[in-house]
Amino acid sequence: MNAWLQIRFFYLFDNKQLNKLLSYLKRTKPNLNLIVTISRQSLLNNIGKFLLNEKNAHKGTKLSPFEELKILQRHTLVKKKINVLFLSDIYLLKFINKN
Repeated sequence: MNAWLQIRFFYLFDNKQLNKLLSYLKRTKPNLNLIVTISRQSLLNNIGKFLLNEKNAHKGTKLSPFEELKILQRHTLVKKKINVLFLSDIYLLKFINKN
């Protein structure tokens, strides 16, 4: 549980930080499977922000969903993708093994 408290969420990462984290994880845990959810930040998400009075829901996001996925795909293979009500996508990722 203590390890969980030390983890930052990807939306707070910039390009350099996310690449650094993924490189570290690949080096130390090459067989690790990652489960990542990426918000689409779409019209439906924006309607939800308004209805739930959470106008700053995406404030602080440093990477667009496209940029985040692009970085993840440089380091990993997508094993599975699940769409959640057109609001976000859940990915099961495995590190690319470059021997």
